[in-house]
Amino acid sequence: WPPLLWFRMSSRTLCSQCLRPERACLCSCVQRVGSQVQLLVLQHPMEAGHAKNTARLLHLCVAGSRLGV
Repeated sequence: WPPLLWFRMSSRTLCSQCLRPERACLCSCVQRVGSQVQLLVLQHPMEAGHAKNTARLLHLCVAGSRLGV
């Protein structure tokens, strides 16, 4: 599947931040931390559709980080 196509094909409503189903949204658990370095999180395109999506969760937790797929 192309990146993020799995998310678009889902019939469930997804959280716009963590891209998990709204019933399983983890955004309320995300604790942002600062960083003295710029962090670029690289994610393989085939991993972008995985349910755990830990690369995106890491990006949401580290202030100023960027996520590249």
